[in-house]
Amino acid sequence: MHLTESAIHSPTLGNERRVWLQPPPVDQPAAAICILLDGEYYVDRMDAPAVIAGLQASQMVPPFAVAYVSHVDSQTRSKETKCDEDFARFVANELTPWVHRQFEQTASRPPTILGGLSLTGLAAAHVALRSPDSFMGVLCQSASFWWSDQWLVNEYRSHGPSSLRYRISCGSLETAEFVDHGPDLIQRTSQVASNRAMRDVLLDTGCDVSYEEFLGGHDIASWRSDLAKSLPVLLPNAEGTKNRLR
Repeated sequence: MHLTESAIHSPTLGNERRVWLQPPPVDQPAAAICILLDGEYYVDRMDAPAVIAGLQASQMVPPFAVAYVSHVDSQTRSKETKCDEDFARFVANELTPWVHRQFEQTASRPPTILGGLSLTGLAAAHVALRSPDSFMGVLCQSASFWWSDQWLVNEYRSHGPSSLRYRISCGSLETAEFVDHGPDLIQRTSQVASNRAMRDVLLDTGCDVSYEEFLGGHDIASWRSDLAKSLPVLLPNAEGTKNRLR
């Protein structure tokens, strides 16, 4: 398993962040590129590179490349992931083209999957709403769709159908309500209830949605297990894309 570290500077955000790059298996062109926000969690705590290498070694998925993108620090993460329009522009207009250049190959540009967990799952869905032509699929693991009284859920309701494929997963134990996450950040709706609400809106507007509630909570171990199930659903030509879980 080969992982290299690079960095990208954003004129839009005025900051720089690390990006860990995982190419496809040797001598194989990438059928897709997956961009995962919250790179520190996916790389350092979830060991996602090993999970993905295992999926590819077992040929459960086509060969694909992965970019794990740093959230810089907790303060930056808190600011940028709450449906921030500048962050959405950065991901679509700066980060995504940059990632494709890092995995330059002779084949035509492969489709892109964007994903995240908790607040970055919320951010991934927001970026996809603003720039749907930039992505093929969106991965939301326990996304914080409760944010601002389900503001993003209502945005999707008013914008109609999307051609993207969505994979939404959440823990069946994520049922806490009225949680105080700090100044001006009160979670009135439970994680699982808000994820169900997003699922329903996407289905009502005709989107392609795979939804699952795993037995677990808002934790790294649950997301690690779910990642191995979720990625095959989104990747092109993977067996899992034939199934729609509701």
